[in-house]
Amino acid sequence: MKLKVTIISFALTLFMVAGASAQITINSGDINTTFGTTNTFYTVADTTGNGITVDLGTSGGGQTWTFNETLFPGGSTTSQTIVDPAPTPFSSLFPTATFAFFDSSPEDTTDFWSYGSVTSSEFRLLGGGFQSPSDTLSTVFDPSELLAVFPLTEGTTFTGTHTLTVEAFGALTVTETVKNAEVDGYGTLVLPLGSFDCLRLREVRTTFSTVTFGGQVIFQDTTQNILYNFIVGGSVGIGATVTGLVGDTNPNFTAATSVSFSTGAVTAIEESEETIARGFELEQNYPNPFNPSTTIRYSLLEGADVILDVYNLAGQKVATLVNGRQSAGTHNVTFDASDLSSGVYFYRLALDNGNEQVRRMILMK
Repeated sequence: MKLKVTIISFALTLFMVAGASAQITINSGDINTTFGTTNTFYTVADTTGNGITVDLGTSGGGQTWTFNETLFPGGSTTSQTIVDPAPTPFSSLFPTATFAFFDSSPEDTTDFWSYGSVTSSEFRLLGGGFQSPSDTLSTVFDPSELLAVFPLTEGTTFTGTHTLTVEAFGALTVTETVKNAEVDGYGTLVLPLGSFDCLRLREVRTTFSTVTFGGQVIFQDTTQNILYNFIVGGSVGIGATVTGLVGDTNPNFTAATSVSFSTGAVTAIEESEETIARGFELEQNYPNPFNPSTTIRYSLLEGADVILDVYNLAGQKVATLVNGRQSAGTHNVTFDASDLSSGVYFYRLALDNGNEQVRRMILMK
């Protein structure tokens, strides 16, 4: 039995945009696919069946759209990091991928990857996969999903079809989604980060689902909904995504199934008040995932006795990288895991004043 499942969350792709609000143009070179960039976003989903109240305004220029946690309470924050697709576990399924998104949470033992491809004329989502202690599952869009065409500016339109096939328990499910997209407006997007010029990209999606069992069709369904992406400048990327209710074909809908918006996009951890209070900062290793070596960076505001250890999932110490007095400033340590097996590891930085930090990393061979 072959099992394929949909595990892709690709709503907040990072773009770099140039131009004023009325004349924004996105080309292939404007897409931020820098390895190591992490985008943090906040997502709230409808749990009532009545939808989340939204105000999308209308098409055209001069619009203002506001997204923050006060307007949309009850959500959760996650992050995605752009990584080199080559060392990732599903790279052989996506030989044309130019980058991948890695999504992992310290509270969860499941890691997700989604794969994208950028050419001079278009931007596509190829598929993805996930790994957990008990499962490794993948999905390939055939054909892949068209996310954007270049140049992308006000008035740009494009269409695309992508298909997902799922085989499980003797049943075959084929889901084909037809997308009609148009950049229908521009204006100002107000986020927790600040205010930004943006383009509004509207997608009208029609999905055809067919389930067969024993060679006979046992279920068919057709649904339609509308999705908006608000594309902004800088490394913020798609600043917000709003997905309408299934069956609602009104482009000015006021109820949504989900709302997501960016709360930060960084290529390095910035110093904060919390950092100052602790007196140090332990950064995410890079690259991550890695094979077989990676760099761990940390900063000290004053000299201290430092211990930097690495542990496996069972809590066993597998390496001590630093054990001694360190001066104030930034320090880089190389961790060579040539003698370790693939898996999830944790690295812990502890100071003599009792402060410590722990981060997670993934070794892939």
